[in-house]
Amino acid sequence: MGKFIALSMMAFSMVLLNIGCARLETKHVIEVKPMHITIDVNLKVDKELDNFFDDIDEQDESMDEKTAK
Repeated sequence: MGKFIALSMMAFSMVLLNIGCARLETKHVIEVKPMHITIDVNLKVDKELDNFFDDIDEQDESMDEKTAK
């Protein structure tokens, strides 16, 4: 029984020594890439086109009213 305990303690101490010598390295890389955003330009152009075509739509509605009479 004494030999079993001695061997168990030796095995346990060897495991602890191996864990203590273990080395872990990590590498973190963060990449920042440029982003191109064109949403604002498209919305501005879309709004300007809506404003331009609103005038034409108003004229078209007035012409429809005149032809309906």
